[in-house]
Amino acid sequence: MRWLNGRVDDLAPEQRQELIAQQREQSRRYVVVLFLSMPMLFLIGGLRELVQELPLASKSLPLRLALSALMVALGLAIQRRLLGENVATLLAILGIAAISVGTVFTVQIEPARMSLVHVVLMLVALQVLPLTIRIRDTFLMAAVLIVPLVGLMAWHQVPMGIWGTSLGAVTLGVIAGLFMRRQRLEIALELFELRHQLEMRADVDMLTGLLNREGWFRNARELFTLTRDTRKPMAVAYLDLDYFKRINDELGHAAGDRALSLVADVMRRHTRRQDIVGRLGGEEFVLLMPGLLEQPALRIVQDLCDAVRAISFQRPITFSAGLSQVRTTEHLEDAMRRADQALLQAKRDGRDRILRAS
Repeated sequence: MRWLNGRVDDLAPEQRQELIAQQREQSRRYVVVLFLSMPMLFLIGGLRELVQELPLASKSLPLRLALSALMVALGLAIQRRLLGENVATLLAILGIAAISVGTVFTVQIEPARMSLVHVVLMLVALQVLPLTIRIRDTFLMAAVLIVPLVGLMAWHQVPMGIWGTSLGAVTLGVIAGLFMRRQRLEIALELFELRHQLEMRADVDMLTGLLNREGWFRNARELFTLTRDTRKPMAVAYLDLDYFKRINDELGHAAGDRALSLVADVMRRHTRRQDIVGRLGGEEFVLLMPGLLEQPALRIVQDLCDAVRAISFQRPITFSAGLSQVRTTEHLEDAMRRADQALLQAKRDGRDRILRAS
């Protein structure tokens, strides 16, 4: 239902789950505050009745105390997170139902307050409907607000004019609550997208557009764990441009930056979509290749080597590389260390070559 969720439904499944989890946590905190503060309102009303209308207070005070105890119990249960998400949501709906039913029973005790019921329920709708996340919970919350009011008016056989006024007011509160819910999700989505943009910028090397050291390690560790859990092979390669310092010294740092950008473009074009490419710093690059044994991974790195040689630049650009097949018992850093050692050996052996790690 796009009219209720807005652009949230357009998110990728994993992003939508992340956003929903964040909003559930915020809603949980708000509901806890709401439930723990409701007894104060109940008891303030009870004190007023004790002072002004003692006979009425003797009837309504037990109900107020029972509702207060229930709201505190529900608030504490939700706050402690000892229950699953579905149970916590049901407890929240139960609490709102208790407020609605309690309001109706107060009118049963004092019928003169009939005209205030729809106002109270309308305000409650404005407070709680924006907190719901799943559409099913939204409609359940609206139902527990409206059904007790309908039952009350049917019991008292109120005139049709009061039916229209009361249901109209509560319905207006529900519609406004749904609108506020959508606006809340839209604002949350904007903040969610902004945060992800900032995270992406923090993870990206501004010169080459590749992942920087922090971004590469974060993404590589996640992919490493996923690949390891599925028992698939993977390989990692360290790549370092040959004689890059000479480019900076002889042609200037602007030329060096351009060389790095050209190499980064080649790496993007000649690696697979699932590969993770990053610039660790200076002229040093790293490549994680999930799902590949050493020989197929070597072909990818060799293609990179050939493509870099073909770059049109003021002077030839080459790189040396070390390649390691990730062993089943080692961590990502261990495989990278072996690839780095192979890279150093490739440098010692004359550069412009790829060596496999032992």
